[in-house]
Amino acid sequence: MQMPIIKRIWGVILGFISIGWTVCAWAQNSVSMDLMPLQIVEVKGDVSKFRAINWLNDGYSYGINALNIGTKVSKDTHIFIEGRSVPNVNDNDGSVLITKDHIGFIQTKYKSFRQYFDNSGGYYPYTTPSLQLIQLNQDLHLDVGYFALEIGNGIPGESTCSAEYDRDIKKGSEDHLTWTAVKANVTKYTGPSWGNNEETTDTVSLKNKAEVMGFTVKAKQSYGFFQSNRSRQEQSYYTDMITPSTDNKWRAQSLDTQTKSLTSTWLADRWMLNDQTYLSLGYRFAHLRDSQIEYLREYMVNGTLWNYSRPANKNGWGRNIQDSNIWTGNLVTNLTRNLSFGSKIKMEMVNTNGISTQGIDCGPANSNCSSLGAAGVSPNGAANYYYDGTSENKITGGAENFSLKYTGFSRTSLYADFDMEQNRNWESLYRRIYKGEDTLNTNVVGGDVYHDVINHAPEMAGTIGARITPIKSVSANLEYKHGVKNDKLDTVVENPSTEADLNVLRNIEDSMAARLTWKPLKWFENSFRVRTAGTVFNTQYAAQNMVKTQQMERDFTYGLTIFPTDAWMFTASYSLQLFKTSTPASQFASNSTVYLPVTTANVNTLAFSTSYAPTDNFSIFQTSEYSRAENGNNNYVTNNSAFLYSPDDEWYDAQVGAKWTVTKNIIIEPKYAYYAFRTYQSVETGNYSAHVMWLDVDIKW
Repeated sequence: MQMPIIKRIWGVILGFISIGWTVCAWAQNSVSMDLMPLQIVEVKGDVSKFRAINWLNDGYSYGINALNIGTKVSKDTHIFIEGRSVPNVNDNDGSVLITKDHIGFIQTKYKSFRQYFDNSGGYYPYTTPSLQLIQLNQDLHLDVGYFALEIGNGIPGESTCSAEYDRDIKKGSEDHLTWTAVKANVTKYTGPSWGNNEETTDTVSLKNKAEVMGFTVKAKQSYGFFQSNRSRQEQSYYTDMITPSTDNKWRAQSLDTQTKSLTSTWLADRWMLNDQTYLSLGYRFAHLRDSQIEYLREYMVNGTLWNYSRPANKNGWGRNIQDSNIWTGNLVTNLTRNLSFGSKIKMEMVNTNGISTQGIDCGPANSNCSSLGAAGVSPNGAANYYYDGTSENKITGGAENFSLKYTGFSRTSLYADFDMEQNRNWESLYRRIYKGEDTLNTNVVGGDVYHDVINHAPEMAGTIGARITPIKSVSANLEYKHGVKNDKLDTVVENPSTEADLNVLRNIEDSMAARLTWKPLKWFENSFRVRTAGTVFNTQYAAQNMVKTQQMERDFTYGLTIFPTDAWMFTASYSLQLFKTSTPASQFASNSTVYLPVTTANVNTLAFSTSYAPTDNFSIFQTSEYSRAENGNNNYVTNNSAFLYSPDDEWYDAQVGAKWTVTKNIIIEPKYAYYAFRTYQSVETGNYSAHVMWLDVDIKW
């Protein structure tokens, strides 16, 4: 290790110690601090993928894992401080609470963390080597933060009147799922896309609590303001990335949003009938007003504005107003000594009205704005024509839940749940097209578009189960669930008519789970668990026959726990997950152009852990996990093309550490971890291995 790093580590350690002594001298009461003067992450391979999966940044980090201070400033005034901070990865969490007896409190909270994203697109090995995997030259991460300040009487959680201010922040860049075209000998949509994201939400709330006719009534009134600026960058790739063409175009989109909200929430609850029955009632009203401005631009590879496959240069704005009302109820009661009943109900009404305008820039006035677009035309910054739209959306729905639990049989508990939900979504849309700088109506394709549709989406699910303990050393859990969801679209009126709309979606789901635990000896326990679940997706488009897609999952897990001595514990488990998806396309011959093989995602996982404490002040621990997804035989390759849908990779995770109680007030805990990911069968890329080292020092005063 280089000398500057050693000096830096020792500087941090000495700094934390000096802070601790200062705080100790001031507080005179309880102080504890868990320092992390050392965290080193060394990654070999795909750093971006490692960060996105494990949320650990490569390199050196330091900070405070936990800080707790409690002090009595005066006879009736107390201060409580809690927090943690790893500053260079924006991992912070803290709160300060000041209370004054018989008066009230002031509390502030802050939390932030960093979310990482992979900068790679998809991997396709059967193409030009330089285009098999595209990686962005971007450090994709999103910083998320939260701040709150609350003032009220009494203590937090029990205050009868308080005011609160909250701010939520997101800022950074992230990947998107709108992968772009990569063209060489074959075109595959494997190019990565990304965008910047900056969001801020400010909320001011007033909260009250009172006792009314035996009910505890809570009310909260909030006013919020949300604003965001989001952008998306999409770059297509081609073997020739110099000559401008539709195969290497670049598309940029930005969306600015502002939303004002006013919400009112009420909740009343109480216990009654000798505390055998609990009843709660709730209501929430929300009023939202939002406005949006959107820009969409398409460029040549050299940065020149251009239109490619269709008019892609657009400016638009929109405004929506939404009112929602939600009523809820909850009842739990003991009907008899052994039989309890529960019920929940929800009703919802949402009305939304919106208007929008979008300008289309095909090029110079009277350009050929055909249905295929103005290909090969440079936009001039003025709209050739506009879309004006109005929309109205009304959603009404309800949901009910009923549950029973019976414990009258010896060593047995039976339960049942029944859920229902009904949703009706009515949508009316009207869009008018009018000229901008164009003077010829014949250059504007289409015309007025309108439709009224009603979407009915009822669903039901029922669950029955039992918990049985026939003898002291054996216990069993059994559960079965059946669910049906129907989603039907009824078109009342539509112009122009289309047969591409999804008309019916019907999902049928069945699942079964069982667990058996056997503890024949005081120091030995083992269990076996099995779960099967199957879902059938029935879909039908207008004027077409219904097609069926099936998904099946089966999980088997065996685990054991052993206590060879009072100081030593050992656990191990093996899990087999079988997952399969089949579509109608899998029924065609393999040389058919529509053939799509059955895809599987089977995974074997082996895990074990152990801990050993030879003395009261020293212990060691170890955890390991290995997973192997071996599905390469299902990836289908033909005619220089391929279907690469099934995973074929393996994972290693291992950690070892020790805990040493030096004195009553000092604990030292070093840890080491190893992470690895490897792929096979040329299905995926992104291999990595990582070594992570921590050092925690817990000090109490």
